[in-house]
Amino acid sequence: MVREIETAGRVIGEYMVLRGPAPADLPALRALGYRPEELANVEAARVTREAELAAMQFRDQQPAPPRAQRSA
Repeated sequence: MVREIETAGRVIGEYMVLRGPAPADLPALRALGYRPEELANVEAARVTREAELAAMQFRDQQPAPPRAQRSA
C-alpha cells in the first residue's frame, strides 16, 4: 500500500509541475521574477549550440583532403 501512495504522490507532483502555476498566481510570481517566456530563449540558444557542435563533429569526421605532393 505504501508503494501505491508513493506512486500516486509522484504522479500528482509531476502533473503539478507540468501544469504550471494557476493564471491567478502569475502576477505575484512575476513580481518575484518568474519569466516563463525566457525558456524559449534558453531553448533557442541550446538548439543553436547543439547545431554548432553537430557541425563540428561532422567536419571532424570527414577525411582530410590529400596533401599535394612536392616535386623534387
